[in-house]
Amino acid sequence: MKSCAFTGHRPQNLPFGFREDDERCTALKETLKKQITSLITDENVTHFISGMALICTLPRSFWN
Repeated sequence: MKSCAFTGHRPQNLPFGFREDDERCTALKETLKKQITSLITDENVTHFISGMALICTLPRSFWN
């Protein structure tokens, strides 16, 4: 089993805050999606861990 842990800034400390329609947020989510997909397909990572300081959910649309 391989795992990957995430850490980072809380949304209120990002330059775009909670505005998910901001192009910087969209770009960040696309980068994360590519990296996560690569970890799954190329590195066989099966578990992802987040500190979850704030309630965090990835909508189904994230993976479409």
